[in-house]
Amino acid sequence: MYESEFKKSLDIGKATERAVIVIPKLRQYALTPLTDISNGGAPRLIGPFGDPMARALVAPDFSADRPGEHYGLEIKGKTRADETRTTGELEHAIGRRLLLAYLEWQRRIERKVVLIVDEKSTGEILAASLDRLMTGEYLNLHDGQIYKRPRETFDNKMDRGGMAFFGRSQFMVLHQREAPDAPLFKNVRLAPTLPFATSLRDVR
Repeated sequence: MYESEFKKSLDIGKATERAVIVIPKLRQYALTPLTDISNGGAPRLIGPFGDPMARALVAPDFSADRPGEHYGLEIKGKTRADETRTTGELEHAIGRRLLLAYLEWQRRIERKVVLIVDEKSTGEILAASLDRLMTGEYLNLHDGQIYKRPRETFDNKMDRGGMAFFGRSQFMVLHQREAPDAPLFKNVRLAPTLPFATSLRDVR
């Protein structure tokens, strides 16, 4: 049961990656998949020899390179951003364990990691660097206090290691397709819901 669900999730993730990497703004970069082909799982950093952390360190999906710009890209497919009761904001989330791994990969490899979200409902492909996402703040509606992003949960049904939540407003629109949640505007180009990025340089 678990293995079939994992395989299904992996297939959806790979299909999302294939759809995202062909958008014009990413085709300006040399994209290298950082895939762990040995077991079909998440890509992992191997080495340096003798480093006990390295083999457990999950890497982002792709490296993206052009002169003067070098990034790691982590691509996620999401149906929509969720408005949460804690913040009242629209948020996207990734597993805390993945976030910590990407931050460590970023430190070791010395290139920024960009989180890309293919948002199915709006047709928008959102992007933001982890550096950008880690500098936001949110108001906790339960206690009235302001906290630094990401908002974290430590025991979540989506991931046993907890989740890290970012405000949708922290992202920029990297690419825009037709919005399934606006059927009356079929074939009509809508204005982006967030600032528009001309390249990955803008989302850093």
